[in-house]
Amino acid sequence: MNPGSIEGANAVMGAPKGMEDDCASLPIIRTDDGWQISRWDPTPEERSAIHKGAYVRLWVMGPHPVISIDTAGALIATSTVAMLQRQLNAERDKVALLRQALERLQSSAQGIDRITQIALDATK
Repeated sequence: MNPGSIEGANAVMGAPKGMEDDCASLPIIRTDDGWQISRWDPTPEERSAIHKGAYVRLWVMGPHPVISIDTAGALIATSTVAMLQRQLNAERDKVALLRQALERLQSSAQGIDRITQIALDATK
């Protein structure tokens, strides 16, 4: 994961003492209720792994603070795609039911045509 620039950042978190060589500064949003929100962008390899079912791990050094992990940005697109997929599947189900009904109707019509032909032949 790579730290990213987050829209609305109002502070920059520096590296912990003694880790300045290992950590970059991190743009964050500090909220009035105590949250510090940062952005993390998965690498292409990580995105592929997540797509294939990998999960995201959170590593915390020291006492575990209150945390929250969520998604932003692509969530809307993902939920829209999922909604459209559900709608498409529902429409496919309707088409399948309609096709079954039409096949039954065609069979019934062929049966009626056959009975009608038998009756006509019988009356000759």
